[in-house]
Amino acid sequence: MANNITSLDKDQLIRILPKGMKNSITDKMVDTINTIFTDPYEREAYLEDIVSYSSVLQTGKIRIGLYLDAVRFVGFKMKGDTNQLAYIKTFPDRYKHYMNKGLTENELTSHVSHYANAGLVNKILEQSIIPGWIFNQHVYQEAIVRLADSMRSANSERVRMEAANNLINHLKMPEIAKMQLDVNVKEDNSIQELREATLLLAKQQKDMLESGIASAKDIAHTTILPAIEGECVWENT
Repeated sequence: MANNITSLDKDQLIRILPKGMKNSITDKMVDTINTIFTDPYEREAYLEDIVSYSSVLQTGKIRIGLYLDAVRFVGFKMKGDTNQLAYIKTFPDRYKHYMNKGLTENELTSHVSHYANAGLVNKILEQSIIPGWIFNQHVYQEAIVRLADSMRSANSERVRMEAANNLINHLKMPEIAKMQLDVNVKEDNSIQELREATLLLAKQQKDMLESGIASAKDIAHTTILPAIEGECVWENT
């Protein structure tokens, strides 16, 4: 996130927007953005969020006004406001209009829920939330060190084994990384030759059974020897 942004000028705003949106920025819009919050700390946080989340604008055709509203909504939520309170703060005029129309609490909740689950809001939320494993990385590392110490020096063999098993589980390669490995197997000539030799052996055994040269018991105890120059060799044991 950018630091100490107290205002945005038109050129700064244009630089963070996709090419197709640059012409939609007006001086009046910039003034509105810079004055929407009177509290300097709230204004600074809002302006920083506008810059920080701007990459979501690259994901599709999004109107700049909708983006600015969504950034405000997410900003309120990140401070601990409920969806409804964040919605009321983001759209005070819209909320007043709803109240004048006599919307019920359930109807208002429906409007708020629809907005809170909108694609644009969720895209910004995804960027704003710090994953727990990153936030608590120091604790995770401390736990790993403690497990390793227990694995080496615990008095109980059971405790040492449990610590070792936990380390194996926590330090194993992520499943997603395994999925990205190239597991394509190309069949070479030796695989084809083995298949052909096996088929030939099966045919030979069938012929020997039918001719009476070998019994079923003889066939069951057949040992397959390595093929030499493509020949299939079998031996009774």
